[in-house]
Formats: sequence, structure tokens, C-alpha cells
Amino acid sequence: MKQFPPLDLPAEVAWLDDPDTWTLLPQHEVWDELCYIRQAHPDRIRYPPLTWESCGEGCTRADVYQGHGDIAAYPELSISIENGSPLAFLHFAHGGTGTDKYHILVQRTVDLSSGLTRSAVQKVISKRNGFAWCGASLRVRSALFAAAYKTREPAPSLQIRGVWQRERGEWKWQLPWLTFEEMGFSPDWCDHADMEAGGRSFYLCGNLIRAAVTPGSSEVTILDRPGDAGFSVAKGASLDDLLVWSELEKAKAGSRVRAWRPDGRGVRTLLDEIPVDTCSVGLSDTHVAGFSTANACASHQPNGRFWVADRTGEGTLAKLRLGPVFWPRPVVGVREISTWGNHIAAVWKEEVYESQADRQRLLLARTTDWAMRNIRGIDGHEVWEAGLTGEHLYVVYTLPGANVGKFSAVYRYDLDKLDLIGQPITPVE
Repeated sequence: MKQFPPLDLPAEVAWLDDPDTWTLLPQHEVWDELCYIRQAHPDRIRYPPLTWESCGEGCTRADVYQGHGDIAAYPELSISIENGSPLAFLHFAHGGTGTDKYHILVQRTVDLSSGLTRSAVQKVISKRNGFAWCGASLRVRSALFAAAYKTREPAPSLQIRGVWQRERGEWKWQLPWLTFEEMGFSPDWCDHADMEAGGRSFYLCGNLIRAAVTPGSSEVTILDRPGDAGFSVAKGASLDDLLVWSELEKAKAGSRVRAWRPDGRGVRTLLDEIPVDTCSVGLSDTHVAGFSTANACASHQPNGRFWVADRTGEGTLAKLRLGPVFWPRPVVGVREISTWGNHIAAVWKEEVYESQADRQRLLLARTTDWAMRNIRGIDGHEVWEAGLTGEHLYVVYTLPGANVGKFSAVYRYDLDKLDLIGQPITPVE
């Protein structure tokens, strides 16, 4: 196995170069000493657990630096199920540790219930002359996933994706490494969804859906062609082994929810003839929720609202309930929505805002009475990501502008104190 020179790190962070802690990703022969990526043995990760401190009644926050470096960026929050209960995870890029010869950045996945870092993937980049680059991709939609790439001129960029298997305590990577040319399309033009079960990846690309559905394989095939039936694909969401997504009717207003799971039955319709244009969906163990606007979800449209429908034992959706229009002006949903229990959360924005920090906000709704709260950015940060469990709302605020995606803390709000979170919204209708 190829050996790399020691990084000569200070004693307090020397574990970041411990050969008993870190091993190269599979098929490491594609690397050289300019740039390489390693995965950590979970029992040897030495980040201290997150600690929660009060930030007001019903609010706590946890610093993510914990004395290691000074960069945290591109957070992803997602919910898994463990022993029948929701479990929140936070994935982010953690940097700022290095030497005069090397840059080091670690993708961490943190269990927000215990505060422990469950998995870590590390990139090391030499500061020598010559173009070589490796890093973390933004194209992950689950906190249990990691994506990495490497490029060195004139060779094409190589990329890999993997999922942290919680029960086994190890990574499962999609192999072999691929170039975009080998994939046959550019994922940058598609929305993405990641399925924890089997480490499957999905690419929602307008008129068709592509997917890597074979566990451990990077081969991407066409899963479905909704464009042939007069629909276009919007955003999707996954929980355990179920993926759901919304499709917009091209000829008129309205939408439907479709789904796939690895049971051999292929793509199926969960709910048809939804009377509004569903831009994105969220998934819990009991229901599916949607975020909708008018005019096929084009940027900044009127009639922004939520809906919710119950999951049935027959694998469909029933009892669709439309929420009220929540804002008097055109809005747009920014990311996938989160839902659990009696709550839905979605990051949104309108065309006119007071400052960059106020650009992205969070809409939180209680579905039993459609009470709604508007959560704005704090301390010069805008809302980036949110996740819901039965008891808590987790929110990450990031810097806008030139420092987009950077943050320093994760916030946790008690849902039983809804009236203390943000400001109330009076629905339009």
C-alpha cells in the first residue's frame, strides 16, 4: 500500500494523521501525494461531543468547532429512524487545521442526540506547486452520505459517493470512481436525493429520473421518464428505504406524488390529482408533506402553502389537507422540507428582503391548527437548513455573500414552546 509522508501536526491534533485512525478510500491507486482522501475508524474519532448551552427559553445551541480549526461549512441536516424514533444527524465540512505544507478538511457526521461524531472523511491537499484538487461535494442530500472528488489537469475529475451504515459502523462506497463523462450526464442540472438503505443516489432531472440503485455500485441508470406522461419532476425526499418525489402536470395546474423502494415493484403513484403545484415534499413515518406555489413552481410565485397527507398501510397516501396561503407576496422554496409529528418546516425566501442575512427564512407550521411561525436569520446569518424530530426543531444559520455556507453553531428549539420560536404569521386565507 502506498505510504504518504507524515503531516507533522501539533500534538493536540496529531490523531488527524494517526495511521491507526485513517485509511485511504477504496481504489486509492487513483491518488498521489498531492491530494488524497481517507476515512476514519469510528472508535478512534477524537472530536469531543457537542455540548448544548441555553440561548433563551426553549432554545439551546452547540458550538461545532470545539477547539478544532476555525472553518465549518455547508451543513446538511437529515432524519433517520432508530428503534422506531427519529434521530437527527448533522453533516458538515470542518477545516482550519493544517501545516505550512498541507491543507486538511474533514467531513463530519454528528449524531445530534448524543453530540458524538459518528463518521468522518478527511481530505489532505499538498500546498506544493502543480494543480491538484480534492474535496467534498455539495451534491449530498443526507447527513449520512459523503461525496468526494479529485481532479488533476489534464485528467478529468473523478468522483465517489458513499453512505455511513449506522448498524455496521462502516462506509459503503459506490464503486468504481466515475467521471461525468462516464456517468453520461451532469448532476449539476438535477435535483438530488440520497437513500440511507443501500446507499442509493437519485438524480431528478426534469423529464426523467436517473439513479444508482445497486448497493455498492456507481452505475447510474434511468429509473423513470415522467416527461413521457406529461409531467416534470420536482424535488424528492427519502426516509429509510422509501423515496418520494413530486411531479408537476405540464398541461395544467396540479401535481402528483410518486415513489420508489427496493421491493421489485418499481415506481408507483402514492397520490394523484393534487389540486396545487407541489414544489417539494418531506417524508415522516406517518405522512408526507408538500410545499406548493402557483405557476409550476417557477421562481417567486404567489400562493405559497403547505399540505399534508397520511401514509396508509397499502403504501399510498390519503386524507390530503391543504394549509392556508402563508404570505401575501410571491415566494420560492429553497430546499427540501422537513416534517415529523404535527409539524412541517421549510426554508423559503421572497423577492424583496432587507439584507443578505434576511434573504432565506424558515417557515414552521403546526398541522393540527396551521399555526405558523416565521424564523429569520440571526447575528448576520441567514437560515440554511432545518430538521424536525418529535420534540425538537434543529436549525443551522450560515453566513451569506462571500462566506456563503459557513457557520459556527447548530440551534435546537423545543416544539412544545412554539409560540417562542420566531414571529407569528397570520395566513392570507
